[in-house]
Amino acid sequence: EIERLKNEPLPLGINIITSEEDIYHLNATIAGPIQSPYEGGVFKLDVLLTEQYPMAPPMIRFLTKVYHPNIDKFGTICLNILDVSWSPALRLRTTILSIQALLSYPNPYDPIEEDIGKLWIENEEEAIAIARDWTWEYARENNENHILTTTENYMQKKFLSSEEQLCQLKSFKKVFNEMDEMNT
Repeated sequence: EIERLKNEPLPLGINIITSEEDIYHLNATIAGPIQSPYEGGVFKLDVLLTEQYPMAPPMIRFLTKVYHPNIDKFGTICLNILDVSWSPALRLRTTILSIQALLSYPNPYDPIEEDIGKLWIENEEEAIAIARDWTWEYARENNENHILTTTENYMQKKFLSSEEQLCQLKSFKKVFNEMDEMNT
């Protein structure tokens, strides 16, 4: 799978950085999805492939601070495919794409951060405003607080056109529909 990651193009807005020194430890970046509070942000992920991978899911966490009901203050991600719904048939690129899609579709009814989930349910507008503020504060590419080291491969520092962004959003919806079908 590491060879595939090096040789096959990744979906727009996703970059996975491999290392020759440690093939089990990867870094990834994802662009905040359009029409979400995370739009305009670039988020860094830490990816650890255990010796049991692909029979066990990769361990993935956000390194960039994110205000989201399904991501805790340590970057831990509450997403079923990283736990009970994991399948060895899932590829790392699909898993990262699913995490990016989670930014578009938070699930406040199954939060890892109870307070954020509660606010998202009771006052979604306020929760979205806070998420936008955090994106602005922590996930902007040129922000000194942003820990991301941008790579040349990250969309070559170009932003997607509106048409490409809508296409990307449709692909997120397709991934979620496929995941739902796998779980039924």
